[in-house]
Amino acid sequence: MFNQMGDGRLTAGLMILLSAGGLYVACLAAITAIAPADGSKPGLRALCGWLPIVTTALCAVLLHHPEVAVAIIFGTSVANLSLLFGLVTYLRPMQETLPRRRAWAFVLPAALLSLVAGFGGALTWEHALMLLALGAAILGVWRDDAGNRPASAAVFQPAEPIRAQSQRWPQLALAVGLAFVAGWAAVRGTVLASQLAQMPGAALIAVSVLSPMLTLPTLRTGVILAEHGKAEDALAALVGTVLLNLCVLLPGAVLLWYVTPGGGAASVSDAVKGMPYPWGVWRIETVALVILGSLLAPIALGRWVLGRSEAALLVLGYAVYLASIAFSAPRA
Repeated sequence: MFNQMGDGRLTAGLMILLSAGGLYVACLAAITAIAPADGSKPGLRALCGWLPIVTTALCAVLLHHPEVAVAIIFGTSVANLSLLFGLVTYLRPMQETLPRRRAWAFVLPAALLSLVAGFGGALTWEHALMLLALGAAILGVWRDDAGNRPASAAVFQPAEPIRAQSQRWPQLALAVGLAFVAGWAAVRGTVLASQLAQMPGAALIAVSVLSPMLTLPTLRTGVILAEHGKAEDALAALVGTVLLNLCVLLPGAVLLWYVTPGGGAASVSDAVKGMPYPWGVWRIETVALVILGSLLAPIALGRWVLGRSEAALLVLGYAVYLASIAFSAPRA
């Protein structure tokens, strides 16, 4: 029995580590395929950073583990706005001339809408439609922000040669395929680890282990941009990924839950109630996201800029957040 449990834990750990490596490679391949190396299109970088998250979350829904999908969506959003946002800002503090990013302010209403939806313990198609409508409004504001973006003097050239246009789309297709395979393995490894640890759900491991790993590629590219004086574009990509999480991926996962055979539920009536919203995720991750969205709003409106001290507090806050998850974990 002990040997079997030890072998199972080794298998789960290897699955998670290998899947993290696959997702890392897939994200970087997508970035080199479609995102300009000078960081001039943060929207494209947000989509590339979103690739490991969206593929893993959708695999979780298809594998009938909605709690993992919800945990990934909110866990990676908190990591982006605290750990990654803080590290990038610490390397390159904000300037008073930071261009206004009005779309950043919409993180707060999206988080508040998710918080209100969680009171019922499930996310329904009505919640999904409201989030999608909010996402459509944000898209227009994001485009206006991009159109008003001033030209930056800090431009750097990529270290690798620019790929031909004919090579980009095949590379992107391979990246997406690899991300789905690695995402499937990540979910399976997470569920196996939670079963071996005799946890009531896999959301805890998804939040504390899987979510930070899914943000590693974005951390690498964000640090590189910050070192070359493009921190504002790196921050915009981080916020863009969070908006994609809340206003596209979350409602998409809910709607996918409805059309998945059996809905992953014990009965049709359970499926109609909506996709389960784990209480732990709602109580910690969603509240943390509301707090981070409140801090982001004055920055988006040009009323506040972050220095190194505030950036260090964001990183420290992420450590406190992880500690709160550990202390709130159910004891076996």
